[in-house]
Amino acid sequence: MIDFRIDDFQANHGYVLAKKYWNQGIMTEAMRTIIQHVFNMQNIYRILTMHDIDNEASGKVMKKLGLEYEGTLRRAFIHPNISDKPRDGNIYSLVKKSG
Repeated sequence: MIDFRIDDFQANHGYVLAKKYWNQGIMTEAMRTIIQHVFNMQNIYRILTMHDIDNEASGKVMKKLGLEYEGTLRRAFIHPNISDKPRDGNIYSLVKKSG
């Protein structure tokens, strides 16, 4: 599952991939095409995403896609399959250069 939400000048995305398909480059390949398409939209200046702080593999996918680490948001979202309490998340973005 891949989800992109466009809000004015930026797009936020997320994805879920069945565990048996992890570490095969599938999500990196799929996301690369979508990110290029969305980033080429004239009104989009920023793409951002966040992953659970304990999911280092997603962070590696973000970096492979050219997104840059911006920081950690504390208690930013709930993953009911992990915990019913808010968890920390690392946020990454891709930003168009000014000009």
